[in-house]
Amino acid sequence: MHTFTARLFDIDGDQAVRLPPECRFEGVNEVHIRRDERTGDVILSTRSAVDWHAFMALCDRLGSLPDDFPGNRAQAEQLRDPFKRWVD
Repeated sequence: MHTFTARLFDIDGDQAVRLPPECRFEGVNEVHIRRDERTGDVILSTRSAVDWHAFMALCDRLGSLPDDFPGNRAQAEQLRDPFKRWVD
């Protein structure tokens, strides 16, 4: 992985970053910004192509989610002692 240096500047009270050509985002006009809680690093990434709000709205209009949709799985609860093999 290559490391690049970018210049920071202020625009109307907001901080902006000028990306070098090797790091430009092509074909998008928005990016996700998140901060790593452990390191404090700021990470830019492209927005997901999946629009989950539109997907859920479509499911509402269709009346229900597919039976195999992960949120609708019926799973039996299994009661197990996780330490059993060390105690016996």
